[in-house]
Amino acid sequence: MMSGLMQYGAVQTKIRAMFGRRLRTEDYEHIAALRSEEEILDYLRQRSGWSEAVSELSTVTASGGFVGRIELETALRGQLYAEYASLMHYVGQKDIPILRVPVRNAERQAILNTMRRLKSGGYYKGKPPENKFLVHSKLSTDELEQCKDYDGLIAAARDTIFAEALRHLRPQAEETLPEYAAVDSLLQITLESYQQRLIGAYGKKTMRALLRKSHGMQVDFLNIIHILRLKRYYPQAPSELYMMALIPSNGPLRGEQLRQMVAAPDLEATLALLQDSPYRKYFAQTDVGELEEEVRRMLYLLFRRHLVSDEPSVHTLLAYFQEKEFELQTLINVIESVKYGVAYDAAMVKLAGM
Repeated sequence: MMSGLMQYGAVQTKIRAMFGRRLRTEDYEHIAALRSEEEILDYLRQRSGWSEAVSELSTVTASGGFVGRIELETALRGQLYAEYASLMHYVGQKDIPILRVPVRNAERQAILNTMRRLKSGGYYKGKPPENKFLVHSKLSTDELEQCKDYDGLIAAARDTIFAEALRHLRPQAEETLPEYAAVDSLLQITLESYQQRLIGAYGKKTMRALLRKSHGMQVDFLNIIHILRLKRYYPQAPSELYMMALIPSNGPLRGEQLRQMVAAPDLEATLALLQDSPYRKYFAQTDVGELEEEVRRMLYLLFRRHLVSDEPSVHTLLAYFQEKEFELQTLINVIESVKYGVAYDAAMVKLAGM
Protein backbone atom coordinates (compact mmCIF):
# COMPACT_ATOMS: atom_id res chain seq x y z
CA MET A 1 0.00 0.00 0.00
CA MET A 2 2.85 2.41 0.83
CA SER A 3 4.37 1.95 -2.65
CA GLY A 4 0.98 2.79 -4.18
CA LEU A 5 0.74 5.92 -2.06
CA MET A 6 4.21 7.00 -3.12
CA GLN A 7 3.67 6.23 -6.81
CA TYR A 8 0.11 7.48 -7.25
CA GLY A 9 -0.28 10.07 -4.49
CA ALA A 10 0.86 12.88 -6.80
CA VAL A 11 -1.33 11.74 -9.68
CA GLN A 12 -4.38 11.54 -7.41
CA THR A 13 -3.82 15.15 -6.33
CA LYS A 14 -3.49 16.20 -9.98
CA ILE A 15 -6.58 14.25 -11.04
CA ARG A 16 -8.74 15.64 -8.25
CA ALA A 17 -7.76 19.18 -9.29
CA MET A 18 -8.65 18.38 -12.92
CA PHE A 19 -11.91 16.75 -11.87
CA GLY A 20 -12.77 19.87 -9.87
CA ARG A 21 -12.87 21.85 -13.14
CA ARG A 22 -15.65 19.69 -14.60
CA LEU A 23 -18.80 21.23 -15.99
CA ARG A 24 -21.69 21.55 -13.52
CA THR A 25 -25.42 21.32 -14.13
CA GLU A 26 -25.76 25.09 -14.48
CA ASP A 27 -23.01 25.08 -17.13
CA TYR A 28 -24.81 22.50 -19.24
CA GLU A 29 -28.08 24.39 -18.87
CA HIS A 30 -26.39 27.61 -19.96
CA ILE A 31 -24.79 25.91 -22.99
CA ALA A 32 -28.16 24.44 -23.99
CA ALA A 33 -29.58 27.96 -24.12
CA LEU A 34 -26.89 29.22 -26.52
CA ARG A 35 -27.58 29.61 -30.22
CA SER A 36 -24.49 28.43 -32.09
CA GLU A 37 -21.22 26.53 -31.95
CA GLU A 38 -19.38 29.86 -31.80
CA GLU A 39 -21.17 30.86 -28.59
CA ILE A 40 -20.46 27.41 -27.13
CA LEU A 41 -16.77 27.84 -27.96
CA ASP A 42 -16.65 31.19 -26.19
CA TYR A 43 -18.32 29.78 -23.08
CA LEU A 44 -16.12 26.69 -22.85
CA ARG A 45 -12.96 28.71 -23.48
CA GLN A 46 -13.61 30.89 -20.44
CA ARG A 47 -15.25 28.62 -17.90
CA SER A 48 -14.37 24.95 -18.08
CA GLY A 49 -11.79 22.21 -17.93
CA TRP A 50 -12.11 21.95 -21.72
CA SER A 51 -10.63 25.40 -22.35
CA GLU A 52 -7.35 24.03 -23.69
CA ALA A 53 -9.08 22.13 -26.50
CA VAL A 54 -11.36 25.03 -27.34
CA SER A 55 -8.52 27.55 -27.36
CA GLU A 56 -6.76 25.52 -30.06
CA LEU A 57 -9.77 26.09 -32.30
CA SER A 58 -9.43 29.85 -31.96
CA THR A 59 -6.71 29.88 -34.62
CA VAL A 60 -9.11 28.15 -37.01
CA THR A 61 -11.94 30.62 -36.46
CA ALA A 62 -9.54 33.56 -36.48
CA SER A 63 -8.40 32.64 -39.99
CA GLY A 64 -11.98 32.27 -41.19
CA GLY A 65 -12.08 28.49 -40.97
CA PHE A 66 -15.24 26.55 -40.15
CA VAL A 67 -15.70 24.95 -36.75
CA GLY A 68 -18.80 22.80 -36.39
CA ARG A 69 -19.85 19.99 -34.09
CA ILE A 70 -17.45 17.45 -35.64
CA GLU A 71 -14.48 19.79 -35.35
CA LEU A 72 -15.41 20.63 -31.77
CA GLU A 73 -15.83 16.98 -30.79
CA THR A 74 -12.48 16.11 -32.38
CA ALA A 75 -10.77 18.87 -30.39
CA LEU A 76 -12.42 17.75 -27.14
CA ARG A 77 -11.36 14.16 -27.70
CA GLY A 78 -7.89 15.43 -28.48
CA GLN A 79 -7.71 17.05 -25.06
CA LEU A 80 -8.96 13.85 -23.43
CA TYR A 81 -6.10 11.98 -25.09
CA ALA A 82 -3.59 14.68 -24.08
CA GLU A 83 -4.64 14.23 -20.45
CA TYR A 84 -4.32 10.45 -20.85
CA ALA A 85 -0.82 10.75 -22.30
CA SER A 86 0.24 13.17 -19.58
CA LEU A 87 -1.04 10.97 -16.75
CA MET A 88 0.62 7.88 -18.23
CA HIS A 89 3.97 9.40 -17.24
CA TYR A 90 3.07 8.59 -13.62
CA VAL A 91 2.32 4.93 -14.38
CA GLY A 92 4.65 2.08 -13.52
CA GLN A 93 5.65 -0.27 -16.32
CA LYS A 94 3.62 -3.16 -14.87
CA ASP A 95 0.46 -1.03 -14.81
CA ILE A 96 0.58 0.06 -18.46
CA PRO A 97 -1.33 -2.93 -19.96
CA ILE A 98 -4.43 -2.36 -17.82
CA LEU A 99 -4.39 1.35 -18.71
CA ARG A 100 -4.41 0.49 -22.41
CA VAL A 101 -8.10 -0.47 -22.10
CA PRO A 102 -9.16 3.00 -23.43
CA VAL A 103 -7.06 2.25 -26.52
CA ARG A 104 -8.78 -1.11 -27.01
CA ASN A 105 -12.14 0.64 -26.62
CA ALA A 106 -11.13 3.17 -29.28
CA GLU A 107 -10.34 0.25 -31.60
CA ARG A 108 -13.75 -1.24 -30.91
CA GLN A 109 -15.47 2.05 -31.68
CA ALA A 110 -13.50 2.52 -34.90
CA ILE A 111 -14.52 -0.97 -36.05
CA LEU A 112 -18.18 -0.25 -35.28
CA ASN A 113 -17.98 3.08 -37.11
CA THR A 114 -16.71 1.21 -40.16
CA MET A 115 -19.50 -1.34 -39.84
CA ARG A 116 -22.04 1.49 -39.92
CA ARG A 117 -20.34 2.95 -42.98
CA LEU A 118 -20.36 -0.39 -44.81
CA LYS A 119 -23.99 -1.01 -43.83
CA SER A 120 -25.09 2.37 -45.20
CA GLY A 121 -23.18 1.86 -48.46
CA GLY A 122 -21.28 5.11 -48.05
CA TYR A 123 -17.59 5.81 -47.78
CA TYR A 124 -15.52 8.39 -45.96
CA LYS A 125 -14.85 11.57 -47.90
CA GLY A 126 -11.34 12.28 -46.77
CA LYS A 127 -9.95 11.22 -43.43
CA PRO A 128 -12.52 10.66 -40.64
CA PRO A 129 -12.32 12.60 -37.35
CA GLU A 130 -9.06 11.74 -35.64
CA ASN A 131 -9.03 9.61 -32.50
CA LYS A 132 -5.59 10.03 -30.98
CA PHE A 133 -6.02 7.00 -28.74
CA LEU A 134 -5.44 4.97 -31.91
CA VAL A 135 -1.82 6.15 -31.91
CA HIS A 136 -1.17 3.21 -29.58
CA SER A 137 -3.40 0.84 -31.53
CA LYS A 138 -2.60 -2.31 -33.48
CA LEU A 139 -5.53 -1.50 -35.76
CA SER A 140 -4.51 -0.53 -39.30
CA THR A 141 -6.41 2.74 -39.54
CA ASP A 142 -5.39 3.32 -43.17
CA GLU A 143 -6.82 -0.06 -44.20
CA LEU A 144 -9.90 0.56 -42.10
CA GLU A 145 -10.63 3.87 -43.84
CA GLN A 146 -10.14 2.35 -47.28
CA CYS A 147 -11.88 -0.99 -46.84
CA LYS A 148 -14.96 -1.61 -48.97
CA ASP A 149 -16.21 -4.90 -47.53
CA TYR A 150 -16.18 -7.09 -44.43
CA ASP A 151 -13.04 -8.95 -45.48
CA GLY A 152 -11.24 -5.61 -45.66
CA LEU A 153 -12.42 -4.79 -42.15
CA ILE A 154 -11.14 -8.17 -40.89
CA ALA A 155 -7.78 -7.51 -42.52
CA ALA A 156 -7.51 -4.07 -40.90
CA ALA A 157 -8.18 -5.59 -37.46
CA ARG A 158 -6.00 -8.68 -37.88
CA ASP A 159 -3.53 -7.70 -35.13
CA THR A 160 -6.11 -6.59 -32.54
CA ILE A 161 -7.84 -8.48 -29.76
CA PHE A 162 -11.01 -8.37 -31.90
CA ALA A 163 -9.63 -10.32 -34.88
CA GLU A 164 -10.96 -13.74 -33.86
CA ALA A 165 -14.41 -12.37 -33.02
CA LEU A 166 -14.69 -10.64 -36.41
CA ARG A 167 -13.58 -13.79 -38.25
CA HIS A 168 -16.12 -15.82 -36.28
CA LEU A 169 -18.94 -13.57 -37.53
CA ARG A 170 -17.89 -13.64 -41.18
CA PRO A 171 -20.98 -14.57 -43.25
CA GLN A 172 -20.87 -17.61 -45.53
CA ALA A 173 -22.23 -15.63 -48.46
CA GLU A 174 -19.71 -13.33 -50.13
CA GLU A 175 -20.25 -9.57 -50.24
CA THR A 176 -22.58 -9.65 -47.23
CA LEU A 177 -22.24 -8.23 -43.75
CA PRO A 178 -23.07 -9.73 -40.36
CA GLU A 179 -25.75 -8.09 -38.26
CA TYR A 180 -24.47 -4.92 -36.63
CA ALA A 181 -25.99 -5.88 -33.27
CA ALA A 182 -24.13 -9.20 -33.32
CA VAL A 183 -20.81 -7.46 -34.05
CA ASP A 184 -21.42 -4.87 -31.34
CA SER A 185 -22.29 -7.54 -28.79
CA LEU A 186 -19.35 -9.85 -29.54
CA LEU A 187 -16.83 -6.98 -29.55
CA GLN A 188 -18.17 -5.88 -26.16
CA ILE A 189 -17.78 -9.40 -24.81
CA THR A 190 -14.25 -9.57 -26.23
CA LEU A 191 -13.28 -6.28 -24.61
CA GLU A 192 -14.69 -7.16 -21.21
CA SER A 193 -13.09 -10.62 -21.29
CA TYR A 194 -9.76 -9.02 -22.21
CA GLN A 195 -10.07 -6.65 -19.26
CA GLN A 196 -10.88 -9.56 -16.93
CA ARG A 197 -7.72 -11.39 -18.06
CA LEU A 198 -5.62 -8.30 -17.37
CA ILE A 199 -7.14 -7.97 -13.91
CA GLY A 200 -6.58 -11.67 -13.20
CA ALA A 201 -2.90 -11.32 -14.08
CA TYR A 202 -2.42 -8.14 -12.06
CA GLY A 203 0.45 -8.64 -9.65
CA LYS A 204 -0.77 -6.64 -6.63
CA LYS A 205 -3.21 -8.81 -4.70
CA THR A 206 -5.09 -6.03 -2.88
CA MET A 207 -5.53 -3.94 -6.02
CA ARG A 208 -6.44 -7.02 -8.07
CA ALA A 209 -9.31 -7.70 -5.68
CA LEU A 210 -10.54 -4.08 -5.96
CA LEU A 211 -10.32 -4.09 -9.77
CA ARG A 212 -12.10 -7.44 -9.98
CA LYS A 213 -14.91 -6.26 -7.72
CA SER A 214 -15.41 -2.99 -9.62
CA HIS A 215 -15.27 -4.58 -13.06
CA GLY A 216 -17.46 -7.48 -11.94
CA MET A 217 -20.19 -5.05 -10.88
CA GLN A 218 -19.98 -3.24 -14.22
CA VAL A 219 -20.37 -6.50 -16.15
CA ASP A 220 -23.23 -7.68 -13.92
CA PHE A 221 -25.13 -4.45 -14.58
CA LEU A 222 -24.57 -4.78 -18.35
CA ASN A 223 -25.82 -8.37 -18.31
CA ILE A 224 -28.89 -7.54 -16.23
CA ILE A 225 -29.89 -4.65 -18.50
CA HIS A 226 -29.42 -6.84 -21.58
CA ILE A 227 -31.78 -9.48 -20.15
CA LEU A 228 -34.36 -6.91 -19.04
CA ARG A 229 -34.39 -5.23 -22.47
CA LEU A 230 -35.06 -8.52 -24.20
CA LYS A 231 -37.76 -9.46 -21.68
CA ARG A 232 -39.43 -6.07 -22.20
CA TYR A 233 -39.13 -5.59 -25.95
CA TYR A 234 -38.66 -9.15 -27.32
CA PRO A 235 -40.53 -11.43 -24.89
CA GLN A 236 -40.56 -14.35 -27.34
CA ALA A 237 -36.80 -14.26 -27.99
CA PRO A 238 -35.13 -17.70 -27.71
CA SER A 239 -32.72 -18.29 -24.84
CA GLU A 240 -29.83 -18.54 -27.34
CA LEU A 241 -30.28 -14.86 -28.14
CA TYR A 242 -29.85 -13.99 -24.46
CA MET A 243 -26.86 -16.21 -23.84
CA MET A 244 -24.84 -15.16 -26.88
CA ALA A 245 -24.66 -11.57 -25.62
CA LEU A 246 -23.98 -12.24 -21.94
CA ILE A 247 -20.51 -11.24 -20.79
CA PRO A 248 -18.58 -13.70 -18.58
CA SER A 249 -18.38 -12.12 -15.13
CA ASN A 250 -16.53 -12.44 -11.86
CA GLY A 251 -19.12 -10.25 -10.15
CA PRO A 252 -21.50 -11.15 -7.34
CA LEU A 253 -24.16 -12.34 -9.82
CA ARG A 254 -23.33 -15.95 -10.61
CA GLY A 255 -23.96 -17.95 -13.75
CA GLU A 256 -26.84 -19.96 -12.28
CA GLN A 257 -28.67 -16.76 -11.33
CA LEU A 258 -28.24 -15.42 -14.86
CA ARG A 259 -29.55 -18.66 -16.34
CA GLN A 260 -32.61 -18.46 -14.08
CA MET A 261 -33.26 -14.90 -15.26
CA VAL A 262 -32.98 -16.00 -18.90
CA ALA A 263 -35.42 -18.86 -18.26
CA ALA A 264 -37.96 -16.63 -16.47
CA PRO A 265 -41.26 -16.40 -18.41
CA ASP A 266 -41.56 -12.60 -18.42
CA LEU A 267 -40.17 -9.28 -17.17
CA GLU A 268 -42.01 -9.41 -13.86
CA ALA A 269 -40.63 -12.87 -13.07
CA THR A 270 -37.12 -11.69 -13.94
CA LEU A 271 -37.43 -8.70 -11.63
CA ALA A 272 -38.69 -11.00 -8.88
CA LEU A 273 -35.53 -13.10 -9.23
CA LEU A 274 -33.45 -9.95 -8.90
CA GLN A 275 -34.97 -9.41 -5.47
CA ASP A 276 -33.00 -12.46 -4.33
CA SER A 277 -29.77 -11.15 -5.85
CA PRO A 278 -27.02 -8.88 -4.45
CA TYR A 279 -28.51 -6.04 -6.54
CA ARG A 280 -32.07 -6.14 -5.26
CA LYS A 281 -32.03 -2.54 -3.96
CA TYR A 282 -31.23 -1.20 -7.44
CA PHE A 283 -34.11 -2.89 -9.24
CA ALA A 284 -37.26 -1.96 -7.38
CA GLN A 285 -38.92 -0.32 -10.42
CA THR A 286 -40.54 -2.17 -13.31
CA ASP A 287 -39.92 0.40 -16.08
CA VAL A 288 -36.89 -0.68 -18.12
CA GLY A 289 -36.03 2.90 -19.04
CA GLU A 290 -35.95 3.89 -15.37
CA LEU A 291 -33.89 0.81 -14.57
CA GLU A 292 -31.33 1.70 -17.24
CA GLU A 293 -31.09 5.20 -15.81
CA GLU A 294 -30.55 3.77 -12.33
CA VAL A 295 -27.74 1.53 -13.63
CA ARG A 296 -26.07 4.47 -15.35
CA ARG A 297 -26.31 6.46 -12.13
CA MET A 298 -24.88 3.66 -9.99
CA LEU A 299 -21.92 3.08 -12.35
CA TYR A 300 -21.14 6.80 -12.41
CA LEU A 301 -21.24 6.99 -8.61
CA LEU A 302 -19.10 3.85 -8.37
CA PHE A 303 -16.37 5.45 -10.48
CA ARG A 304 -16.65 8.71 -8.58
CA ARG A 305 -16.19 6.92 -5.28
CA HIS A 306 -13.05 5.25 -6.63
CA LEU A 307 -11.82 8.65 -7.80
CA VAL A 308 -12.35 10.72 -4.68
CA SER A 309 -12.38 8.23 -1.80
CA ASP A 310 -10.12 5.26 -2.52
CA GLU A 311 -6.41 5.09 -1.79
CA PRO A 312 -4.33 6.38 -4.75
CA SER A 313 -3.61 3.60 -7.24
CA VAL A 314 -3.88 2.64 -10.88
CA HIS A 315 -7.62 2.46 -10.23
CA THR A 316 -7.65 6.23 -9.66
CA LEU A 317 -6.64 6.76 -13.28
CA LEU A 318 -9.15 4.24 -14.60
CA ALA A 319 -11.95 5.93 -12.67
CA TYR A 320 -10.93 9.38 -13.91
CA PHE A 321 -10.96 8.31 -17.57
CA GLN A 322 -14.42 6.80 -17.10
CA GLU A 323 -15.74 9.99 -15.48
CA LYS A 324 -14.11 12.21 -18.11
CA GLU A 325 -15.57 10.16 -20.96
CA PHE A 326 -19.02 10.47 -19.41
CA GLU A 327 -18.58 14.24 -19.13
CA LEU A 328 -17.52 14.39 -22.78
CA GLN A 329 -20.55 12.37 -23.91
CA THR A 330 -22.83 14.64 -21.88
CA LEU A 331 -21.28 17.77 -23.39
CA ILE A 332 -21.65 16.37 -26.92
CA ASN A 333 -25.29 15.55 -26.18
CA VAL A 334 -25.94 19.16 -25.12
CA ILE A 335 -24.04 20.56 -28.12
CA GLU A 336 -26.16 18.40 -30.44
CA SER A 337 -29.30 19.74 -28.75
CA VAL A 338 -28.20 23.26 -29.72
CA LYS A 339 -27.27 22.30 -33.29
CA TYR A 340 -30.42 20.30 -34.05
CA GLY A 341 -32.92 22.09 -31.82
CA VAL A 342 -33.84 19.00 -29.79
CA ALA A 343 -34.03 18.36 -26.06
CA TYR A 344 -30.87 17.26 -24.28
CA ASP A 345 -30.71 14.31 -21.89
CA ALA A 346 -31.67 16.05 -18.64
CA ALA A 347 -30.93 12.99 -16.47
CA MET A 348 -27.46 12.72 -18.01
CA VAL A 349 -26.82 16.42 -17.36
CA LYS A 350 -27.98 16.15 -13.75
CA LEU A 351 -25.68 13.20 -13.13
CA ALA A 352 -22.57 14.59 -14.84
CA GLY A 353 -23.10 18.01 -13.28
CA MET A 354 -23.26 16.81 -9.69
